Amino acid sequence: MAKGTAMLAALGALAIGSVPADAQLRIGTVTPVSGAATVTTRQVPTGPLPVVGGAGEPDYKYPWVVDVHSNLGCGGVLIHPRWVLTAAHCVDGSVGTSSVSFVRTDPYTGVVVEDSRDSVGPAASNGVFPHPMYDRNTVANDIALIKLKSPFPVTSYLQTVALPTTPRPEGVSGAVANYRHNGELPGGQVAVFRAPMPGGGGEEFSIDASSTSPPASLCEGDSGSGFVTIENGRATVRGIVSEANSNDCMTPSGFSSFTDVSTYHDWILQTMRINDDASLTGNTRVRWSGFAAHGVMGVDCISPSSSPLPSAEGPLNVVGVEEGAVCARGQSQTLWCKLNPDQGDVGTMVPKLNRITMRTTMADGTTELRSIPASTNSVAYHTVFPSGAVSREVTCQVGAFNTLVPLTSVNAGARLAP
Repeated sequence: MAKGTAMLAALGALAIGSVPADAQLRIGTVTPVSGAATVTTRQVPTGPLPVVGGAGEPDYKYPWVVDVHSNLGCGGVLIHPRWVLTAAHCVDGSVGTSSVSFVRTDPYTGVVVEDSRDSVGPAASNGVFPHPMYDRNTVANDIALIKLKSPFPVTSYLQTVALPTTPRPEGVSGAVANYRHNGELPGGQVAVFRAPMPGGGGEEFSIDASSTSPPASLCEGDSGSGFVTIENGRATVRGIVSEANSNDCMTPSGFSSFTDVSTYHDWILQTMRINDDASLTGNTRVRWSGFAAHGVMGVDCISPSSSPLPSAEGPLNVVGVEEGAVCARGQSQTLWCKLNPDQGDVGTMVPKLNRITMRTTMADGTTELRSIPASTNSVAYHTVFPSGAVSREVTCQVGAFNTLVPLTSVNAGARLAP
């Protein structure tokens, strides 16, 4: 799906090898603006398209990917139901509000799900916050935040990514996913740029096309997209696409530059007016392990008051997703793991919910671990966030059983008492 008319920004001296200097690209696409807040309809481009080469994969595997429509058409990642991280040059000079949207295809039904939100804020910013030290000439500090008028629902189709809290670890593989490609992709797929990440710190890092697998490079329209790794089981945005140096945007070549998100961790939280990472991600987290399955997991804080983070629900078939809520001490909460009765074509090995594990960490550093066997494939666990607790980690453990062997304990619809 294209994002408007292509615009190239020649930046000269950053060329490498035999790549011509005028091939250095500011890789967004122009979205013409008429008046204060008009967003144009996405058009089919006539030139080269982003993520050159790479693999085509189902879009549901990258549920944090969003489109950003501002002065350029770019990518972005959702880091909170009301906040999107993108590149500063994508929103530099924007007029009026910006728009954020996503499109996802359900892997089981084929239904296409899409939604959008506008930015919101004072007239001076309209909810768009480029880094205050962004330099449009050198493209230094090329990172920005967009605050949305209302939160996106966190569902199986749209998830958040975590912010890194440590410098880049050497060699960890990451991926950029975009809706567009230099060739046709089947419906419901994205093109994926995947490569190991260079270690260390600093304001930016680069990846050469020769290190990608399969071969890939970035081009117009990939700006603002997230370079996302899986660290400790969690999808984490390590980089924001800033620039690319490519021969012709038709064959994988050159290098791609990313803004290092870890360097800007504190600025991100300060701009969002969030005190710490726990307030962003939640003090109660739910994840899954084992076999991928058709189903959902989730968490919600209930009486006496709701969580600053809305009720969140996510899929049991996407690596890296976690659901979070900020529950007050003594507040009731509900945690759930539910497998759909229809698991699709899984052969003889059918997913089964084995158990829920819950690790609670107290203020004095002690932990309590509970392992709760699941007698059914649909479990809702009602409990209370302890008065002395600081965090709670819940895991839906999914196994599988062979349909050639009789098994009578797979049912649906039970609840567990606290």
